[in-house]
Amino acid sequence: MKREVQVKGGTLLIREAVPDDAERIIEYINVVVGESDNLGFDPGEFKTGVDEERKILANYLEADNMVYLVGFMEDERVAIANFSSSKRPRRRHTGEFGMSVKKAYWRRGIGQTMLEALIEWAKGTGIIRKMILRVVTYNTAAICLYEKFGFKRVGIITRDLMIHGEFVDTILMGLEID
Repeated sequence: MKREVQVKGGTLLIREAVPDDAERIIEYINVVVGESDNLGFDPGEFKTGVDEERKILANYLEADNMVYLVGFMEDERVAIANFSSSKRPRRRHTGEFGMSVKKAYWRRGIGQTMLEALIEWAKGTGIIRKMILRVVTYNTAAICLYEKFGFKRVGIITRDLMIHGEFVDTILMGLEID
């Protein structure tokens, strides 16, 4: 998958990540984790090394029910979105995704564009029938975005995260793919 889309402030190029992206993806993750409390880990907790990340990205490329997308504006990585699933027949039609955008690029339509690309990919697989995500209860902008695309709230996971010494609940949301 490769596409270019106009967003506020320029052109967003979205493509699948390849193993050679490993080092830059790690750098990106280490930046965005310090910009927001909306992710599932704290700064310094992402310990994946470059070689391990290369293997992870290669596994995504080989799978027919997983994808790892990177969004660029000019040569800067500004967003990532990945969907992971199982090889097991009972579960390979469903999976969970995560997405992030660098704070300097918020409110430009990048999250929406990345989500559109993920949904388009899922529909094109002929395999994926449900997309699942977790979102912290106070991230109303993300919740509104997901609901705009038809995601439904399917539950609350209480005490799912511990952020700054406080328990934080997450909303479990899902989108059924026809």
